[in-house]
Amino acid sequence: VDTERRVTSAIFIGALFGTLFSAIVLQNRVLVIICLVVQIPAYIWYCATYIPFARDCIKACLNDVLTSSKSEIFLFLNQFLLQFTYFFMIVSAFSQA
Repeated sequence: VDTERRVTSAIFIGALFGTLFSAIVLQNRVLVIICLVVQIPAYIWYCATYIPFARDCIKACLNDVLTSSKSEIFLFLNQFLLQFTYFFMIVSAFSQA
């Protein structure tokens, strides 16, 4: 488990610094989002290493999602992207105010 925590920690810290570098120095929103997409699952996985059977639960849930019918996955992704779009619309509206 220690090696898994080290790898996950390295990925998380690398993505964290990548996020900060992309936001502050490069000011590139796309790179920030890409780093966040890596950073958040790495942090969740790292936290799951401290909870008994949490990684097995995450693996089982992901397996169920990925093996479900394509229409269910399409509906899930559609709703996720819709909520993601609404979130960025709200954030941009507040940042312009």
